[in-house]
Amino acid sequence: MIFLFVKEVYYEKKDSGLTYAGFTDSQIGYAMSNCGIDWNQEAVKATKQYAEYGYSKKRVIQNLEDDGFTTSQINYGISNSGVNWG
Repeated sequence: MIFLFVKEVYYEKKDSGLTYAGFTDSQIGYAMSNCGIDWNQEAVKATKQYAEYGYSKKRVIQNLEDDGFTTSQINYGISNSGVNWG
């Protein structure tokens, strides 16, 4: 999934090709904020996908954190995914 890759590139920038290519943290942050991706909706999609794997809510949250989503984006994804966490 490309959105996870993009998030991982940003949040793991120390090992990413973007930093290696000479982009600064500021430039990478600007690109992430202005690339036209709705990160809230991407968090919803990721939440649904992880839930389909049978992951618990706690594990989904951890995975979303690991993927680089912000707390706000994670909360949005959890709240708007339609998943019944029962």
